[in-house]
Amino acid sequence: LRGLKTRSAKYIAAAFRRGAARIESAPPRRRFPKRWRLDLQKHPQGKIIYLRRTNDKGRISLLGHSFAVDRHWLHRLVRAEVDLDANQLRVFALRRRQPTDQPLLKELPYTLPRKQFKE
Repeated sequence: LRGLKTRSAKYIAAAFRRGAARIESAPPRRRFPKRWRLDLQKHPQGKIIYLRRTNDKGRISLLGHSFAVDRHWLHRLVRAEVDLDANQLRVFALRRRQPTDQPLLKELPYTLPRKQFKE
């Protein structure tokens, strides 16, 4: 157990060193407006981005549902983009050799359910 703790501590220290330059060069985060208040009854807006891996049938699981993406894109990474304003789910292929080329694989209608939240 002592050896495991030592090895874990070394790994964590190395991970912090590797990420330190990236973290230091990141732009500063904006402050929340002073009068901002969380409204749990307001329907969310914008985009939600997920990374998923397709299964052996070319499907992904997302937001409690299973979506068919591409029967030829098996066990591969995808970027799923839920556009809450346009009620769309777009799924893009991710490639190691061409990370900037992310072709659209599938576009599906998706509407986020409207639920009442308790405060």
